[in-house]
Amino acid sequence: MRWYIHLSLFCCICGQYLSLCSQNIPSVLYTAVEVSVPLGDFAKDDYNLEQYGMADIGMVLSVQFQFPIGQRWGMNVRLMHSAWFTDPSALEKIIEERDGKASAGVNGWTSTAFLVGPYGLLPLNRNNTLIFYYRILIGAAYSTSPDFEINSGMNYENENVINGGSGTDPAVQVGIDLRYDFSNFLSFLTFASYYYTNTTVDGIENSMEPGLNPLSITMPIMAFNFGIGLGLILNGQRVR
Repeated sequence: MRWYIHLSLFCCICGQYLSLCSQNIPSVLYTAVEVSVPLGDFAKDDYNLEQYGMADIGMVLSVQFQFPIGQRWGMNVRLMHSAWFTDPSALEKIIEERDGKASAGVNGWTSTAFLVGPYGLLPLNRNNTLIFYYRILIGAAYSTSPDFEINSGMNYENENVINGGSGTDPAVQVGIDLRYDFSNFLSFLTFASYYYTNTTVDGIENSMEPGLNPLSITMPIMAFNFGIGLGLILNGQRVR
């Protein structure tokens, strides 16, 4: 019987806490910058682009709109542009083993995504100025593969140019956020997320194999992102 009394008291305390945190949580429009760490085959270094992405650390710029629907959930709308660098030194070492010398110029992967999805939230203080979010977003991503310019041979007499392609595919992002409203008009956000799109890139052209053009590859773009954002609170005052 004693455990039942303790459980009842615990439920009463939790209910009281939730009732104190039941004030409406304002909508916020954020701009954010993130660091993006590529994962899996997307991050592996190999000249076989059909299997490995050779992606390095990248950056993400995003705009995000959060608006509540109920007291404990709402919707996110997010537009994000990701760009990952590609280190040419790994590519040069691979080609040097075959041709003796190599010089490579490479730009990176990009992915621009429009995502929508629900979030859940947990207020961490009484006046709802510190809030923990968990979210899942789905949508579509337009991705582009790198361009390569490769010169190899003892006198760099062999030239190979690979023009990257592009593709549009479904995308998903799962993440957590910590939001702090430090005034009635401004909000600070820190967050971490996992981003994934299995993109099929079409229109790749290889100058060394013109008879095979245009080429197509499928690459699972996977990355762990973390960053900070500054937001504008859109719908008014709250009790503090």
